[in-house]
Amino acid sequence: MVEVNYDSNALIIWGIMLFIAGIFKITYPNKFTDRFIKSNLNADLLSSIIFGVLLIIRATITGARLAFFDGVLTLMLGFLIYGIEKFIEENVSNRIWGMAFYIPLLLIGIMYYKRPIFILNAIIILLCTLFIKRKSNYLITGIIMIILNMTVWGYSSYNLKTHAFINIEDQNVTLGKKKVSVYVETNPDTEVNFYHNGKFDGLPLKSDDHGMLTVDIYSPGKWTLVVEKNNKVKKKLT
Repeated sequence: MVEVNYDSNALIIWGIMLFIAGIFKITYPNKFTDRFIKSNLNADLLSSIIFGVLLIIRATITGARLAFFDGVLTLMLGFLIYGIEKFIEENVSNRIWGMAFYIPLLLIGIMYYKRPIFILNAIIILLCTLFIKRKSNYLITGIIMIILNMTVWGYSSYNLKTHAFINIEDQNVTLGKKKVSVYVETNPDTEVNFYHNGKFDGLPLKSDDHGMLTVDIYSPGKWTLVVEKNNKVKKKLT
């Protein structure tokens, strides 16, 4: 739930960026874009450049590695498809150009298997490139992405504020120090209590604003992680 909330929030911004790229696609070539661009770039390549560059700028400012990955791959695919067009001397289909936008999202969703929201957005872009008129497809796709991800973000934010949530990620074992680092996902800015073999163990730890928390455990036994939200308790045993 935490990652869905975080990802949908990021994808709202990505939808806005795709909307901006769609505006450039619709307005190119005309006097508006001719003031900035003096080249033979086609509208689809221009859109991929705008979208990719915006993502890279966002990644540079915020350190969002997924945005950087998506931006670089979009640029690479955009120029690759443009090169194929020039090689065969024929405009490729709307569906082919859409690959520059939905393949990066699809790869993120597959590589990071707990990120289904990226796969959903990739499917939406694919469908839009199939069924929406070529000139306006990125503009409309951006609007759909904004609406979809705002809905998901609102729903996940409500659940994180009203329901207790906790999940244990992969554990990293350090044999030299005889400890286990446990990565915990829970409600943002929320205290997590720890019980060792049924007994309360020390002060609670607080998650960050993304709901993430790392705990170093040095003693073997049954550890229970407990979080409470609005009088609702969630436990996780490790």
